[in-house]
Amino acid sequence: MNLPAERNRRENMTTAENEIYPFLTLLAVEKEGTTKGKSLAAQAIAKLIITQNPVIAFPGQRSLECVKALKELMHPECAGIQNFEAFMALTNLSAIDETHRRRIVHAKMTYDIETYMLEEHEMIRRAATETMCNMCMSPDFQEMMARGGGGGARSFKNFSFASC
Repeated sequence: MNLPAERNRRENMTTAENEIYPFLTLLAVEKEGTTKGKSLAAQAIAKLIITQNPVIAFPGQRSLECVKALKELMHPECAGIQNFEAFMALTNLSAIDETHRRRIVHAKMTYDIETYMLEEHEMIRRAATETMCNMCMSPDFQEMMARGGGGGARSFKNFSFASC
């Protein structure tokens, strides 16, 4: 084992953890941050979730806080790359465990996911469909779809359409 390399890796991990706190702080202070600033902070969080294991990059409950940040990138006025990165990050978060999927359901993001499943851009459509597939593992999500709360029949049509 190369001790200097191991120490350098641990220092880099600690640095990555410390770098994310300003982004979360910027998003937490909604009234003081500008729309562009919050959008850029949310995109930085999405990039970290995509490139690193979210459990390691956001230890403890911090990865759950990222769901709200990603919702910032699901507006139609956001650039396509921001939408795509938000869905890729949501896919990674929804694959972690039921707690993360439940947080996505309770943040009322299922309608946004369904909407982007019909997006013209193929990569955004695929990323949204992948997120929806991960969400199907959640009992809360299944109950909501059975009640028709998320568009029930519409979701089934979206799945059928997106899989073609």
